[in-house]
Amino acid sequence: MTDRRRHLRTEASLRLKLTHPEIGSIVCTTQDISDSGAYLLSDNSEALPIGTVVTVQVQDAPQNVPVLYMRVVRHGSDGIGLEFIDPANLQSK
Repeated sequence: MTDRRRHLRTEASLRLKLTHPEIGSIVCTTQDISDSGAYLLSDNSEALPIGTVVTVQVQDAPQNVPVLYMRVVRHGSDGIGLEFIDPANLQSK
């Protein structure tokens, strides 16, 4: 099996608040992060279908941090893979 990753992954344990209208807000922890996305550890990793757009925000930062848009791109046995997306590219439904 080949590794299709385009960007170097860095192990990082960051607390993120993930928000989506169907599940509300949950706080989870990153396993790793890269220029294109992150892997979040979660017990209910399949609660959000692939393609779902969510917002995330780093918690416990010493200053206010922006809310970012991300898309679910894969489910793992212990979490979900998300990619960063530009909110200007979101299509209204």
